[in-house]
Amino acid sequence: MSGEADVLKEVRDVRQIRGQGFRRWFSSQNLQLIVWYEADKETLAGFQLCYDEDHALTWTRSDGYLHTGVDTGDERTPSGTKMTPILVADGAFDSERISKRFRDASVRMEWQLAELIYATLKAYPGNQDG
Repeated sequence: MSGEADVLKEVRDVRQIRGQGFRRWFSSQNLQLIVWYEADKETLAGFQLCYDEDHALTWTRSDGYLHTGVDTGDERTPSGTKMTPILVADGAFDSERISKRFRDASVRMEWQLAELIYATLKAYPGNQDG
């Protein structure tokens, strides 16, 4: 898919959580990106890129990479209540495909941030070109 809907745009007035650093959120039709900064609001502490509706790659300076999928909670408890969706460990991350999608969608982001995230996606362990 191409076009304006696939361009990440910054969401304004993102809720900030005391003690968790400064957060920014970028959204397109097919990607969601949440970025965390250190207290100085300049040093990248981590990010989470959500893609394909049910996958996420999280990277933090302190812990590295975590690739997850969404368990939608379609199962029911014995009482019949639907389970809450949660992130669970997921298989392989297609660094080439997702980093290209990110690069194409990040044309409106400031280039320093976009390049840092792109390089981090490309450097995912196991990527042949990283």
